[in-house]
Amino acid sequence: QNNLFGIDINFQALKVACFSIYIAILDFQDPKTILDDFPFPKLIGENLFAADFFDLSHSYNSIINKKRIDFILGNPPWKNGADNGFHVDYLRKNKLLKVVSDYQFAQSFLIRCKDFSSPQTKSVLIVSSKAIYNYNAEIFRNYFLSEFRLTQYLDLSAVRRLIFPNAINPAMILFFEYAHGENTLNNVV
Repeated sequence: QNNLFGIDINFQALKVACFSIYIAILDFQDPKTILDDFPFPKLIGENLFAADFFDLSHSYNSIINKKRIDFILGNPPWKNGADNGFHVDYLRKNKLLKVVSDYQFAQSFLIRCKDFSSPQTKSVLIVSSKAIYNYNAEIFRNYFLSEFRLTQYLDLSAVRRLIFPNAINPAMILFFEYAHGENTLNNVV
């Protein structure tokens, strides 16, 4: 059992996620092939990890970087962080402390996607709208729109309570790609 931003990650939850993926895989198989010793892919420790996303020393970093990542999908924590831990160490190491406002995990997650992106990688994260809209997020917005190509966004603010009944914060879904140093000034959203 690990701790991610104050949230306990149970290894059993990872097994449940793995089982759910296996069920989805079986949905796409011909039933006759399942009976003949169907080979399930190893997911835990290969694609699923119980680790802090900002722990640069964890083995998942090298495992994932050896693969060609087509998609990064996620729903990062919707809270501000603290001035400690792997998250802040990552920001310090990458000289991003002044870019990320209020130690927002969502902003940091958006930035961290670049570490696993190749030119074909498409990323989609659902984040709190305040990660982009807050008055003190101007530096982050400038950084993000310079370093990434925002291809689409879906602002769910008006319908958040219909989608997430207990939602307090407005939400948005960002579709983006790391620009790999290319000019983003002519990017059309």
